[in-house]
Amino acid sequence: MVFSHSFLETYFGPVDPRMCNYFFYMSLISAIASIISAGLFIKLLIKPIPGKKTKDAIINMAFFSLNSGFFYFSNRIFYNMCKASSGHAI
Repeated sequence: MVFSHSFLETYFGPVDPRMCNYFFYMSLISAIASIISAGLFIKLLIKPIPGKKTKDAIINMAFFSLNSGFFYFSNRIFYNMCKASSGHAI
């Protein structure tokens, strides 16, 4: 199967620099989610939920906080790489 040059450029070539905003907004959303989940995690540590599932809730909130933090950091790196590869100053 032979692909034309325009097909390859369209679907696998460089993206428009405006597309870098996707990574910016995703890092912003994940930073907010990370802050909120870290706050909820601390709240659960201070005042646990009555019942048997408190330990599970604390563990889940800790993992969600870490996951949101990693998602923020990776999107921030992708944003900087996208801006740098499109020739714009960061």
